Amino acid sequence: RQSSRVMALTITQRYRPFSHISGTMCLLPGSSLAVQIFASRMVVFDYSHIQPEPIFCLEFVSLGPLDQFTVLQDLEGCKIVVSGFAKSGFVRYIITPQELVFEKLVGEVGCVKKPSNTRFSIVRGQKIAFGDALSQTALGPRERLFLGVDKSQEWPQVVRRSLMPEVLPYIYWLSQSIVLPKEQHLPGPSLLNSLQEAIIQQKRAEVITHFKALFTAGFGHQLVPRLEDSEYKGYDLPVVGPQAACPLVLLGECKKCIRSLFFQEDQGHLRILPLLPPECASGVFADIITTKGHKISIEWTKHIVRRVQIVAAVDDELKVSFQNEITSFCHDRVRHTAPASQKVRANHTYLFDNFKK
Repeated sequence: RQSSRVMALTITQRYRPFSHISGTMCLLPGSSLAVQIFASRMVVFDYSHIQPEPIFCLEFVSLGPLDQFTVLQDLEGCKIVVSGFAKSGFVRYIITPQELVFEKLVGEVGCVKKPSNTRFSIVRGQKIAFGDALSQTALGPRERLFLGVDKSQEWPQVVRRSLMPEVLPYIYWLSQSIVLPKEQHLPGPSLLNSLQEAIIQQKRAEVITHFKALFTAGFGHQLVPRLEDSEYKGYDLPVVGPQAACPLVLLGECKKCIRSLFFQEDQGHLRILPLLPPECASGVFADIITTKGHKISIEWTKHIVRRVQIVAAVDDELKVSFQNEITSFCHDRVRHTAPASQKVRANHTYLFDNFKK
């Protein structure tokens, strides 16, 4: 029956990394595009190819230098927000997969669109359409991960810290927000392969080390994936194997690796925190969607599961396994031994808590 003590497991943190560096490049949520933004120029790249291609460039010829220049990648709202103070006043423009629009602008700004060298002027509220041929997607529900780190989202500081409990939730959310290419097998010795092998062999103590190497070598700018270590960090292995692939493949592979640490599913058998890394002592993994549509949220602290909530989508019987240390838990104020076998009814919510070693 439905639990009488249901408490929503939610995450309040919102993913909105930003940078004050001219030339910042980041992926555009809802598309397969990346945008590199300077104070007076923006370049749009198509990242759906093996070699990312620049599509077009906009030069703002009369905008001038921008004080307090900021590029904010709004992963929640699926847009990039650029702002600063020009000589004429405050400027803010919004980039979406469909268009660019100046939301705040005093007067007008001259633009040159390359490579066509088309010249025009725009005023506040005027839109510049990107075209219908670009890859776009309507984003559905996304699974949200939080690993206990809530620091400034200024991206150069995030990179400087390189704390994987801070970085992994960004990668996981971004991987659900981009038009990913078809899965591709990437064999051969590589940093990605080393991470995958550590997960397969259940080497929990090594997982975060491999993730950090992959993040350092495989992502540049503001979480833009790359298949070659173009900054020559000195790793003995390449980012991926020798075969050609679209860089966005790396995001898809990271998504699968991250998810498998905290939740696994095999024919109705749900495994909760199967490979929890030692560095991830506490956290929440919310709104996980199973193959049958059940919604699951997990909370843990001091390396031990604290609560699990299941919102059933259909009538079903689930086998739920917890960490090996767990011997019993409570459901509807009744103590049960672990693992659990639970019959669920559609649209009912079930809460497991009070876990004991």
